[in-house]
Amino acid sequence: MSKKTKEILKKNDVKSKSEMDSSLVDETKKKKKGPKARGKTYFNVTTLYTIAIANIAIVTFGLHQIYYLYYVQPQLSVTKSDLPIVSYTSPDSLLKWSTYRPHLYFGLRNRHPESPLFGLLWYEQPSEKSLLYNTPVRHWCENGDSIKNYAWLYHDGKSYGKQRINDEKYQLNTSFISEGQSWSAHVSIKNTTKTAKKNIALIFYFASQDNKTLFVYDERNKKIRGNSKNFEHFELQFHSNNDVDQTFLFNTTIINPVYYKEYIMKNSKLVKEKKRYALPTTSPVKETTTPQKFVAVQFNFKLSGDVYITYRTKVGNIYHGENYNEKLKEKANNFLVKFEKQFNLNKKNASAAHKHMGRIALSNMLGGIGSFYGSNIVKSKYSSTDYLLYYGPHSLLTSVPSRSFFPRGFLWDEAFHNILIRKFDPELSFEILGSWFDTINVEGWIPREMILGSEAQAKVPSEFIVQKDDVANPPAFFYLIDQILHNHQFVESHKESLNRLYPRLQLWYNWLKKSQTGPKKGLFRWRGRDDNVDKVLNSKTLASGLDDYPRASDPSEDEYHLDLRCWMAFCSKVMRQLSEVIKSDQIDVIESLRQEENELNDYETLKKYHWSEESQSFADFGNHSMKVTLENELYRDNNGYLQYKWYRKLWQPAKLRFVDDVFGYNSIFPFLLKQIPPKAPELKIILTKIGDPEILWSRYGLRSVSKSSPYYNKRNTEHDPPYWRGNIWININYMALSSLRYYADIKGPYQTMSLHLYEKLQSNVVSNIANEYKKTGYTWENYNDQNGAGQGTRPFNGWSSLVLAMLSGDFN
Repeated sequence: MSKKTKEILKKNDVKSKSEMDSSLVDETKKKKKGPKARGKTYFNVTTLYTIAIANIAIVTFGLHQIYYLYYVQPQLSVTKSDLPIVSYTSPDSLLKWSTYRPHLYFGLRNRHPESPLFGLLWYEQPSEKSLLYNTPVRHWCENGDSIKNYAWLYHDGKSYGKQRINDEKYQLNTSFISEGQSWSAHVSIKNTTKTAKKNIALIFYFASQDNKTLFVYDERNKKIRGNSKNFEHFELQFHSNNDVDQTFLFNTTIINPVYYKEYIMKNSKLVKEKKRYALPTTSPVKETTTPQKFVAVQFNFKLSGDVYITYRTKVGNIYHGENYNEKLKEKANNFLVKFEKQFNLNKKNASAAHKHMGRIALSNMLGGIGSFYGSNIVKSKYSSTDYLLYYGPHSLLTSVPSRSFFPRGFLWDEAFHNILIRKFDPELSFEILGSWFDTINVEGWIPREMILGSEAQAKVPSEFIVQKDDVANPPAFFYLIDQILHNHQFVESHKESLNRLYPRLQLWYNWLKKSQTGPKKGLFRWRGRDDNVDKVLNSKTLASGLDDYPRASDPSEDEYHLDLRCWMAFCSKVMRQLSEVIKSDQIDVIESLRQEENELNDYETLKKYHWSEESQSFADFGNHSMKVTLENELYRDNNGYLQYKWYRKLWQPAKLRFVDDVFGYNSIFPFLLKQIPPKAPELKIILTKIGDPEILWSRYGLRSVSKSSPYYNKRNTEHDPPYWRGNIWININYMALSSLRYYADIKGPYQTMSLHLYEKLQSNVVSNIANEYKKTGYTWENYNDQNGAGQGTRPFNGWSSLVLAMLSGDFN
């Protein structure tokens, strides 16, 4: 290698110090830009801020969703509508007393939520060797009591009533007259057998429900004097001409009304020298100065006796003795005059027995009106848990179906009650109607049952207390409003009230359309059917009001129900009619409702979705097996004992089809709501089946399910006997008579056939109810289709009282 070459290489390899330093720095930088250490992040401040804001937004949104889903939405279920209330009750009217405690044999209160409570107990003094707790004590109406019968003979629903109670050995007569805020009452008892030799104890109680109502005993004047912020000054006094002992029981605390009887009996003591039980105090001393909240007064009568009770305030008169008896006769005469004017039974040539039964039916309907206050217990459809909410409080004025078994409000029952009440007292009826619609929630739901207050809850099995806000009930109030709209005089004089009703009615109608919608537009499905069908013959549809009436064997979202579509079509017609009265200047609203009415009442569409050519009948559609039975088999339990196990057996698989192995009340709903054209051939088919003894016809009324149906009189479970599977129900028979009369009066080829069926059915139903009333002293919940016997609970002052409307022949 030459010297020159070596110099060139040396020049290229050797760098200056500055160049070497620069090179080292670059190498260091390269090393620093190598892989990042795990767990370390390098962001600028802006990025960190953005991430923080995003996380906060996500968490906030999540919390908001949780708050909305688990609190806000469920609260919709228990939030009352803020629409103007329908039923305005003046403060003075709230303080008027009546028998608004229908679950008692005799009890009074006013309509104020904190009203004092008045009631009656009685019992026959036990023998010396018997104990008091083994003695039957009458207080609440109970089917288990061995009372022969009890009924209001006269009652105007508000201010006057007279009742007769036939106990085993005694007859009690109770009556009351209410004027203003004062009232008077009379209770008499007499022996009706030769075997009764024991004394009778009558116990009256008066109780405060609030801390502002206090009273003391005025020993000198023998009266209870009280004062209240809500009820001002009052005096309660007992008057008896009989030489009887009086004993007392006082308490300074508020007692739950459910336990009044237990409290009184627990504090009753045996008076050995007189060989009878009595309340602990004979001469109140302390109670003359110490304010009290509960008092009971006992009278011991030897075989018979009577007591007048007066409650005096600054407003209204009181009566006792002959003055009371004369006033009672005057009230009875006024009642009879009004009764005949409204129902025209004399002009109808009704027999004396039928007129008596009709008067009793109306009086017991009116005497069954109660005033209730409290909250519903609700399971919200928005809640995925079993979390329960309170909806209320509500003040409800309603008639009850049965004083002994159903002493509470039922939504669809109440519409039928008011068909009768409206005829006798339209103002009272509209007040009841408004009271119900004032309970509607912000979405449009009205509870199916109104179980308000501790006394109402005490009469209901726990599994039925909770109401579900996606479950409806037949909108039968539209049936009632349709009748109201035919009373043009009432409509003209009550436009302001109807104007307040309209938006709440519309809210309910819209809720029904939305919440009970079916698989297609114009089809509807009752909610609430239980899809756990392993142990039931056919899952109940309580929402429909027809309870165990057979539907599709396997509940699904694909099913749709005939009766509900008919109800919705009927509702659309009434909404349009009412809009023409209330919103006559709003043409667009009326036309919109008319279009909806036309769509829902299109008869060809009804046939398309609900008419079965195979069975020649209207029917539900759903996932249904035509062969299902309820079977049982023996097995040994854990203790080695033989037991029966009940289960459902499916002999054929269910498939989507018409539920047409059942013909009954549901099948004739297009007829019941007058939606079949008078010339339609289907009308003749329906009329023929109605009149066929092997299908619906019986000598006592129309049965609920055809005798040829596999579900006829079949149990639903081991402990659940048939209910709407053959028995005769009076509300549906009333609707059938109304429709038969309609088709008899309207031009068409089946007028004569309709009239013939109408006359025979009216005679059959009225005669049977009258015969059973004569035999038992009661109207009944339903009637046996084989022998006409009254069945279910009694007295049933509910829709079975429509026998009076049938008797008068007035179906609007």
